[in-house]
Amino acid sequence: MVNLVRVLIGVVVVASVMYSTNAILKANAKLGDHNAGLHHTLTVHGLTRSLVINAQGFLSTGDKMFYDTFYEGRKNLSQELELLQQLWFEQPEKLTRLAEIRELTYDWITHEVEPNIALREAMPVQRNKEMTQQILINSLRLNNSLLGQIKTKLAILEEAEKRQLQEQLQQVKDTTESASTGFIISALILIVSGVGLSLFATMGITRRMKRLVKAGRKLEQGDLGVDVEIDSNDETGSLAHTFNQMIQRLRHVEAVATATAAEDFSKKVQVLGEKDQLAISVNKMSDSLKHLATDRKEQDWLKSGLAELHYKMRSEHELISLTQLVMTYLANYLKAQVGVCYLAEGERLQLITSYAYKKRNSSDNEFRFGEGLIGQAALEQQSILYSQMPDEQQQLLTINSGMGESQPGDVIVLPLIHENRVEAVLALGVNRRYSEIELEFLEQVTHSIAISIHVTRTQQQLVQLLEESKQQSEELQTQQEELKAANEELEEHAEMLVKSEASLRSKGEELQQLNSELEERTEELERKRIETEEKNRDIELAKQAVEVQARNLSRASQYKSEFLANMSHELRTPLNSLLILSQSLSHNRQGNLTEEQQEDARVIYQGGKSLLGLINDILDLSKVEAGKLDIHFEQMPLDTLLDNLRAQFSPVAADKGIELVLEKASGLPASISSDLLRVEQVMRNLLSNGLKFTPQGSVRLKVHKPEPAVQFNNPALKPGQVLAFAVIDTGIGIAADKQQGVFEAFQQGDGSTSRVYGGTGLGLTISRELVRLLGGEIQLQSEEGQGSTFTLYLPLDGQSVQPQPLPAGEQDKPYVPFERFASTSSPAREKTPQVTTVIPAQPMASEQKRASPPAAAPVNQTPQAQPSDDRDSLSPGDKSVLIIEDDPAFAKILIDLSRKKGYQCLASLTGSAGLQLAEEYQPSAILLDLGLPDIGGRQVLEQLKQNIKTRHIPVHILSAEDKNNEVLQMGAVGFLTKPVSGEEIQALFGKMESLLQASIKQVLLVEDDSHNRLAITRLIANKDVEICAVSTGREAYDKLATGGFDCVILDLTLPDISGFELLNQLSQNKEIALPPIVVYTGRELTTEEYKELSEYTSSIVIKGVSSPERLLDETTLFLHSVESSLPLNQRNIIQMLHSPEQLLLGRKILLVDDDLRNTYALSKVLREHGLEVSMADNGELALQKLEEEQDIELVLMDIMMPVMDGYEAIRRIRQQARFKSLPIISLTAKAMPEDKAKSIEAGANDYCTKPVDVDRLISMMRVWLFK
Repeated sequence: MVNLVRVLIGVVVVASVMYSTNAILKANAKLGDHNAGLHHTLTVHGLTRSLVINAQGFLSTGDKMFYDTFYEGRKNLSQELELLQQLWFEQPEKLTRLAEIRELTYDWITHEVEPNIALREAMPVQRNKEMTQQILINSLRLNNSLLGQIKTKLAILEEAEKRQLQEQLQQVKDTTESASTGFIISALILIVSGVGLSLFATMGITRRMKRLVKAGRKLEQGDLGVDVEIDSNDETGSLAHTFNQMIQRLRHVEAVATATAAEDFSKKVQVLGEKDQLAISVNKMSDSLKHLATDRKEQDWLKSGLAELHYKMRSEHELISLTQLVMTYLANYLKAQVGVCYLAEGERLQLITSYAYKKRNSSDNEFRFGEGLIGQAALEQQSILYSQMPDEQQQLLTINSGMGESQPGDVIVLPLIHENRVEAVLALGVNRRYSEIELEFLEQVTHSIAISIHVTRTQQQLVQLLEESKQQSEELQTQQEELKAANEELEEHAEMLVKSEASLRSKGEELQQLNSELEERTEELERKRIETEEKNRDIELAKQAVEVQARNLSRASQYKSEFLANMSHELRTPLNSLLILSQSLSHNRQGNLTEEQQEDARVIYQGGKSLLGLINDILDLSKVEAGKLDIHFEQMPLDTLLDNLRAQFSPVAADKGIELVLEKASGLPASISSDLLRVEQVMRNLLSNGLKFTPQGSVRLKVHKPEPAVQFNNPALKPGQVLAFAVIDTGIGIAADKQQGVFEAFQQGDGSTSRVYGGTGLGLTISRELVRLLGGEIQLQSEEGQGSTFTLYLPLDGQSVQPQPLPAGEQDKPYVPFERFASTSSPAREKTPQVTTVIPAQPMASEQKRASPPAAAPVNQTPQAQPSDDRDSLSPGDKSVLIIEDDPAFAKILIDLSRKKGYQCLASLTGSAGLQLAEEYQPSAILLDLGLPDIGGRQVLEQLKQNIKTRHIPVHILSAEDKNNEVLQMGAVGFLTKPVSGEEIQALFGKMESLLQASIKQVLLVEDDSHNRLAITRLIANKDVEICAVSTGREAYDKLATGGFDCVILDLTLPDISGFELLNQLSQNKEIALPPIVVYTGRELTTEEYKELSEYTSSIVIKGVSSPERLLDETTLFLHSVESSLPLNQRNIIQMLHSPEQLLLGRKILLVDDDLRNTYALSKVLREHGLEVSMADNGELALQKLEEEQDIELVLMDIMMPVMDGYEAIRRIRQQARFKSLPIISLTAKAMPEDKAKSIEAGANDYCTKPVDVDRLISMMRVWLFK
């Protein structure tokens, strides 16, 4: 029975709760309707404001973006009004107001906005000031009374919706409280109904029900903090548990409603199921209110920022102050960490202000349109937002805190545009991501900033013009006053003239007499003037005659030097065979020579070596006199110099029983800036002379700082900045009257000296000139019979001291200070006055800037017999060597040695025949002489390396010329200077054998960019080529120190040291043999950098469109890779680069020559090679052609032409920036070497003599058109 009653009471309670829940759901539905109405009302308000902004933007700027946004907003506004009409179909009052708003909006758009838009569209792009003012007035008129009425009515609707929303919220709360009351009533019913059961209930049930009643009363009073204690598991316990859960649910709903009212939308009601409409409705209400609050705050933030910035900008009238204010305000308002502002000046953007920006270098302070993100945004007139900066742009903005640097998360670049003109560019970086409202704020504010900058600029220009006008007005006023004063003064003078007229008449006769005397004097002065002019002409003629004589003297000296050089060359060629054969005979490998015959061979060999030393001295002297001896300044370690000299001369001194002492004073620097090779050469001459002319005693080399009393003949030597190298001997000494002569060429102390001691007398002459080039001087202190002291003075920094000759009057004047060395002289020497001679640095006439005369023809022009070779028995695949040598005897020696090494031989006495043999027989290696009778060895080497069939063949140079890097950079693998020894020939064949046997070539790739390393590796590597890639200069240095590389590909920009520093360090380490270097860089090189790199390589590839192909070409050249063995893709690239038809086909050139026969013939040949030829007959017409025809890619320029010669035309072309890199090849019938120097100095890239060798010219054109 009790259970039945309980069931009935439960049914009543559940019915009551369901009734209350249904009431709450209905109230919540109404709340959602009001919430949607408020949302759409706010949207209409925002769209109306957006329409005004976009309409004003279009009227102000004419930007199509504002126009399109305006009509898109109008469409959205119509849709929102339609939604409101559907939502309020049961609310007539709101529908009436909505209809009024719709009508007012239509009137405002139709009668106010669209006419102004039509007027703005009809205005021209270039408008005057009145049109601009009319646009601004029309823009401001949009905020008229109609718009005000619309805003007012929208505000009324918003307030009504907000009020109804609050009322509905209160209704939800009241419904909740009613539900609580209903529950209480149900509980009371339960209690009343249970009275009848109280007789059957225990005291515990009564107590539990009292607690429920008490809790229900508190709940009735709105106290949701009540809980019912559960102390049983029966029906009353279940009821109490249900009661507590309901209270807990109501508490949660109340908490969410309270938080929502306080605009805390983070709390949500837990949804217990699909039918939990209360929780779902409350959560929807919270989300709707959250979006409304967020939109309102963002719009308030945006409007506040715009309004505040507009207010601040109105008070600034200086451009720098304005931009600084804008940068600071935007950075603070957006919480940006770094920002910059670049002002547009024509096509350039100049940094004007910044915020927390650390300037790095001048290149970051200025951009052209299209350069970097700054220039690109200005060029496109569009904002650029980078959320992750690319590597190449990471230096645009860096956040610097003083303790370190970091990259921003987002960087936005905003062009400030006014009337389609970029006024400035802003860039702001933050360490996070920009929000949508921040980006919207920046987009809206840029136009206002651009207008402010434009107005400020205009104001400043107006102020400047006003100041100029004011100044001109003041100057005009001053001039008027001066003119008035002058008029008054003229009136006074007129009165004085009237008064003096009478006196002038009386003096007329006197003046006539004076005039006659003046005429006589004038005639006399005219006679003297004519005499003076005649004397001046005589002086000018004499001056010209002196200049002609000076040029003749210079040319004679030059011819002498060239004659000596050529004679030395012709002597070294037969001497080469003499030395090799005599040395071979002295070894007597066949065992068929007597001891006497072997001794004769050794005598011949020693005599040849002495003759070779004389020739070398003559060559050095010739180079000095010709001004062609190069001095390479670097840090010269003193210990290295002393160690080298000690190792060389200690055995000589020991053989003669002479004490040799080399000492260095304390406190000296570890090294000085000089040329170690040349300083060592001078010291070898001095020490060699000291040992030679000292029969007994000692020779001492003392390195020390000179005494303060020492006087220098060279004014460039400064005390305290000089180091002394004194060679002191106890030998025969030099008489005072002979001291000056020992420094002259072919002179010694006396005639008997050379007979007793030997020698040529050239050593000290060469030493004197070398020391002069090093910026120092030599002083001699000697006494006959008492020994000599030769002191070499060198500056600590030789590069900063230019060699300076003495004045003409002092060049031959001996300097004899008796007390200069008093502090260091011995007592024995103090008894006899010593004569100290300062050897003047006599300048060579040939050191003037001039070119050398044409080289003399070889002495021996007799036709030579062709040595027999193995061409008739040579089979494909045989190991063979081609010998191109004009000396038949030496060629025969090389043939015999080659055959002993297992090589088949081909021989040629001329370069042209050698080229034919190389292409026909494809030898394994080539031995090439540079001094050939028909074409030069360098040209032979060049043609071998340009021919795709022969470019892979290793070429060794054997020449009487001194070794230089030029031929090695052209692709030669070795260089031997004649005469060569048997050991050198053996080493040459050993190197050639190892090169031919090496199946895998090793390439060192030095590149810091990982992507480039991978791309180059894929480009170069194949089955015969292995790539070792490193990313730093230190790694490259360590790798090269171990050796084993055939080629190096080097990028100049490395993370630790530059490529220049790496090459310099490698060159200073004599133990590291540098392989061929290919410089592969993306930087634009200066002339000085090209010059510095040319000491190491001529293969410089600038990264660009065709650079990978050139890199492959240069690398395979130095690796001597056979074209047919390369992979197909690499073979195609090489063939394309070396196909003249592909390189020249369709290329346009300009031929400039005044000889119509030459232009006709040459243009015909060039057209046959696929070239398009345009012609001009003088330099002036050439300039016009270049202006008219923009697609000319190369110019062939004759030098001797009328109107404007080639030199002047080349200079005029180079003065134009767009022709700085246009290839120009000069053509001339003159063959003097100075003509080439003049052409290059004028700006030509290359030089070709007439009559033109067409093949050579085509080859040169291919090179320059490819570059």
